[in-house]
Amino acid sequence: MPVTSGDEVGQMAAAAEATRVSMRDVLGQVGQASSSVAAASEELSTTSAQLGANAESASRQLSTVTEDISHRVEQIQVDTQASVAAISQISGIIARINDTQSTIASAVEEQTATTNEMGRNVHEASSESTAITANIVEVNRTSSESTHAAAATAQAASGLAERAAQLQSLVGRFVL
Repeated sequence: MPVTSGDEVGQMAAAAEATRVSMRDVLGQVGQASSSVAAASEELSTTSAQLGANAESASRQLSTVTEDISHRVEQIQVDTQASVAAISQISGIIARINDTQSTIASAVEEQTATTNEMGRNVHEASSESTAITANIVEVNRTSSESTHAAAATAQAASGLAERAAQLQSLVGRFVL
């Protein structure tokens, strides 16, 4: 039967302890029965005495076996406690792993949000750069037109200055 929690291991240890206590009670009763057999054997003949000795030997063997079982049950309890402690440590490690995974997932989520924001910023910068380039082209065109207009204005002013000089010369002829 697979063990799924520390509580189940504890319950199993408690059941083993209860079994050990019940076995001690039974062994106590067997010891008492053995004493009764020994008392009755004194009243019996030599054959009865032999049977009593055999029963006493069996009782000692049973006591030895019972003691061995008791030690084994105690060892099982120690092993069970060690298993519960190991399971508790494993649970703690799993909890730390879960915490670490949550932290990593949060960091990945934040990194994704940052990367997305950077992408939006790069896109906006690209759009702004395109708009700036278009504005520079427009300024360049306007500047070129202004340069041509200024040259035409300078040429017109030069032509007007020549005509003004000619007019002044003509007016100067009429002056008395």
